[in-house]
Amino acid sequence: ADYLIIKATKIPFITEEANQIQARKHILRGINGYDCPEFFYLEKVQERLSECDTTKPPSMQNLIDVIIMLCMRSADVKNLRINQYKPSHELWYNPDYSWYCIGYAKNKGEIEEPRLFLSMEKNPIRARELLIWIQRSIPDKFSFLLKDKNENTNVAPLN
Repeated sequence: ADYLIIKATKIPFITEEANQIQARKHILRGINGYDCPEFFYLEKVQERLSECDTTKPPSMQNLIDVIIMLCMRSADVKNLRINQYKPSHELWYNPDYSWYCIGYAKNKGEIEEPRLFLSMEKNPIRARELLIWIQRSIPDKFSFLLKDKNENTNVAPLN
């Protein structure tokens, strides 16, 4: 971050004023709701994901939908390493729930506990199919990923 911005955060009245502005905006969002384009509504994303043909290479839109499904930031795609897929207990896949544990990810070089993957996809088999589809396609489709000396990307095979 910029030196002046860091310096400004240490001035109490600036920090207090920024916190008050943020609190007012938070209250307004609660009253007015968050204005999200309909294209990104949960139902629309799930509809597009259900129509995905996993026998064909994914489009950028497919990748975006899977990122939304997994609640990932776009920056996380570069470090995506799905090391384990293990659906939770069947009772956990209750139709009343919106999010499901579908596996674990570990970023390259990190040794702490792997991150839990949560998903909006209600069918654990379909979620696994989408993950495998995206993971296999990432190295070929997205050339911006870093490769090692053996031309391997940082995507580990999904079990």
